[in-house]
Order: sequence, then structure tokens, then C-alpha cells
Amino acid sequence: MWTAISPAGPWTEHVIPDVGFGGAVRAIASDANGAPVVMTGNVWTNGTNKTPARWTPCTDGPPECVNGWRLSTVPLMLPITEAWGQDINPGGMIVGMEGTGCCRAAFWDANNVQS
Repeated sequence: MWTAISPAGPWTEHVIPDVGFGGAVRAIASDANGAPVVMTGNVWTNGTNKTPARWTPCTDGPPECVNGWRLSTVPLMLPITEAWGQDINPGGMIVGMEGTGCCRAAFWDANNVQS
């Protein structure tokens, strides 16, 4: 994540948590002032499987809070075995997809219940 005090910069990079194999943020929901309140995307859980992820702001420090963000992976229900979050609302509800067998839509509420 890149942050700056103003659009003119300077910009500073902040690495956000993953589970050791990388990942990608695909959507950010912001508050009325433009501050990010929650993000979604995916993390690679074993180097090959994409797992939906939710990042939320935090202040309590490592190991759970890395550079101001806490990662939580979102559980999957069969028949979906791999997916990623594509968009998220400020309440934490995620819409995403499984694209390995092309294609299934998925929705997770703020409590990680998939439908």
C-alpha cells in the first residue's frame, strides 16, 4: 500500500500482511473522508491456491497487525475451492469469483458466510 500526506507526495510504500506466498488487493472501500476502511483481494495460501482475503485497519502491532493492516482469510465452501475478492463495501461484504474452472460468482457477508 502506498500512502502520502498529499497527492503531490512524497509517497511511502507499506507492505501489508499475507500468509507467506504473496497476494493482491483488488478493491478498497473508503470512509466519507477517503480513508481506507477495508480491502479485499486474495492471498496465495500454499503458493498455488488463491484464497479470498479481507484486510482491516489495526493499531495493535505485529504479529497480527502489520503496517497498520490485519489480514483475515475468507473460508470457502464446496464446490468452490479457490477464489478471490473482487469488490468490497465499507461493511466488509465481499463479492468475488472462482476463475480456475471458469467461472463461479461468490458472495461473503461480513461474517465470512459464503452464498
